[in-house]
Amino acid sequence: MAGTVLTAIIIGALAFALVYAFSKTQFWNKARIRVAVVASLITAARVVQLLMGNDVGGDLSVATVPSLQHPYQDPTQSPYGVLWYGMMEGVSFYAYPLGALLGVDKPTSLAIGVLMANIPVLAYLAWRHLNLLPIYAVLIFHSWWPFVVWITDWNLPIGWLAVLGLVNPVFLVLAIIAKLPVGAPVSVWEVTLLGKSNKQIATYVPLAVLWIAVIAERRGILQKMWAMIKRLLAEVWREISIRMRGILGPILTHHSAISKSQDRCRKGQPVLTLRTKGQS
Repeated sequence: MAGTVLTAIIIGALAFALVYAFSKTQFWNKARIRVAVVASLITAARVVQLLMGNDVGGDLSVATVPSLQHPYQDPTQSPYGVLWYGMMEGVSFYAYPLGALLGVDKPTSLAIGVLMANIPVLAYLAWRHLNLLPIYAVLIFHSWWPFVVWITDWNLPIGWLAVLGLVNPVFLVLAIIAKLPVGAPVSVWEVTLLGKSNKQIATYVPLAVLWIAVIAERRGILQKMWAMIKRLLAEVWREISIRMRGILGPILTHHSAISKSQDRCRKGQPVLTLRTKGQS
């Protein structure tokens, strides 16, 4: 657990530093370059996750892939709406043949297909909605964090619908319809409403966060929020700088005086000493 947390912090800090440094350059204001850099970095990070084996096992192999072969046959496998099945079938339509060419199994193929479909979403956010991009990026990198409540590959289509809510709020409604088993048999509804554990219910949290964040972005609240955070961080950094100067200032001054005194000694110059009261 501690190692996972440390890895998450290090990778998150490096990614933030890289993007922050890039945002200070003139290229950040060029939409095409910004889109290419952001989409490439996040996609590359997801490729690293796949190579490490993250997101490929678990529900993708035991639930998602079987449920696409026989929808709703097992109520506990992917108890989502017909809209979700339609989107995932669309992903599998090109993912499975691509996976066959690459020589990988269906769960890995589906993960690759979702990864590819996610690129235009990242590009759109980098192009038009930078305020929402950090929230979306953090939520989709669940396997680098020691929790199980982040948006997983099989939930990303619902995240895509939520992001499309920036274009038209109707998609926010469709995201809810896709997540709930709308169009499914009653047995699936029973599993969704009555058979969920606390852990399974927790998986709704990141989708709800993203859904609310999209509404906040539409109303301009996210921009104000990031501006406020930036001001607070600037004030904190200024206060830290003042305190550090107060602590290190006398030390550096004393060290500088000693260095100058040593230089005078080496050059054979007289050393100036400070006289205190009472000395003659």
